[in-house]
Amino acid sequence: MERYSLDELAALLARFNPWWAGGSTEDVPVFERPVLQDLFEWAVNPSVKDGADRVAVLVGARQTGRSTLMRQLIRRLLDDGVPAENILFVPMSHPVFRLAQRQSIDKAWQKAVRHAPGMEHVFVDEAHIDWSGMDLRCADACFYASSLQTWSGSFRDCSHGTGEDKPAVPRKVVVTMTHVSGDKRADPNTFSSLQTLNVFRIEPLSFREYLQIRGVPPGPVQALSSLFDLFAWSGEQFARCSETAKRLNGHFRGYLLQGGFPRAALAGSVAEAQRILREEVLDRALKRDMSVLAEIRGLDEIEELFYQLCLNEGKQTDSEEMRCRIRVAEKTAARYLGMLEAAYLIRHLGKNDSRPEAEPSWRLRQAVCLTDPALSSALLGRGEELFEDWPALERVVESAVCRHCAGRTSLLAESSIAADCGISLSADDVSGGNGEGERILCGRPYSSSTPVPFPVRCRAARTDESMVPGLLAFMRERGIARAFVVTWEPDDFGPMALSQPDLSVMRIPASLFCYWLGRPNRA
Repeated sequence: MERYSLDELAALLARFNPWWAGGSTEDVPVFERPVLQDLFEWAVNPSVKDGADRVAVLVGARQTGRSTLMRQLIRRLLDDGVPAENILFVPMSHPVFRLAQRQSIDKAWQKAVRHAPGMEHVFVDEAHIDWSGMDLRCADACFYASSLQTWSGSFRDCSHGTGEDKPAVPRKVVVTMTHVSGDKRADPNTFSSLQTLNVFRIEPLSFREYLQIRGVPPGPVQALSSLFDLFAWSGEQFARCSETAKRLNGHFRGYLLQGGFPRAALAGSVAEAQRILREEVLDRALKRDMSVLAEIRGLDEIEELFYQLCLNEGKQTDSEEMRCRIRVAEKTAARYLGMLEAAYLIRHLGKNDSRPEAEPSWRLRQAVCLTDPALSSALLGRGEELFEDWPALERVVESAVCRHCAGRTSLLAESSIAADCGISLSADDVSGGNGEGERILCGRPYSSSTPVPFPVRCRAARTDESMVPGLLAFMRERGIARAFVVTWEPDDFGPMALSQPDLSVMRIPASLFCYWLGRPNRA
């Protein structure tokens, strides 16, 4: 039996859809991320091939700005002339909508306003969907809800439907989700691999976006079509850009401590930003979301696992090692790591390697990095002392570098044609001498089978050949002529002097490396 009348639902919908009555959207933030343009082009495209093409899913960690993107898209559609009554926003965090039947929400919308001819746009915020046993091609399953975890309905041809349950006009649906329930489909990459929905993974802010949202002008930074352009630079160009890096470095330090979550990035102090990260991101993800994601009873165990990952950020890890640290079964530890990745708190490196088997001295290692460089410092209560602990700083910078390589990798290719790249981690079994070897991040542009090495070496001293013996051996074995090293100091910039004239290594300060890789793909 329905708990709420249509009049009550219609009145509540009107409160969350002020544009029906001519209300404005002036409270929506002005700062817009590049992904908004991609969303807008999808939303106004009249071509609808199938049920999957009608649905866009915004996934990502809490506080990355998915709801803000949704509201900004609504503003764009209104400015573009889409009739206000054809736009519906449903916040599923509200208990009334969570308990309402999908038919009731639909009828309340019809009752509240008279729809205009043309496409309808439905926005569902904070949908927690159990995909297990569900056909992901079902468009209506992304909108019509009977409860918070269980979504029902099946796709109906919206282009020429008839009958009460069939909308007579095409609809496009935008859904925000923090995670995906169901063990078998908890991998956040599942959507993309199945190619059944338009999935937009909303990452934390890049360093470039961090500067933009804080209103900081970056200064004169020369644009690059590829990082390989640096090999043709003159000494004067390096000196001039190094001065810009000195100005950027102070802001980059703030980025590493406050992170790329918009609310935390705008906080007035590091302490306030870290409180937001702990309370709004970590506590909700580790306690509330995990209980829904995998029905975990021992939430203390997964919280302890994440704490251990922060303490050992970036180090090689596997489920056996994690099992020993938190004292659970190996399969349970592996499952917990998968849940953390499904909640977009961590990212695995080294899952896919195309290394020829004829290279025995190098082997791919799996490691975990956090999806935002500030999460570990927020959990551990670490402030400016981070910049005096070079090994810890190196791992935090490595997390920042990996975040910037996710989906923004055309600059890693010798030509700017590369669409994307995977990130792997290789380690030399001999040269490191510390049980882990020399860590080398490798980008893999789709346009080339040759990896692009870019190890992170954060030290106060100038990076020289003696600090990267494993990198040079790696380049020699794989036939790689040019590579990069991500450094820390702004003047640790330019070509490295090498005793091997057939190899070239370019040193790039982390602030510039992340700024350049933060360039939108469509730029």
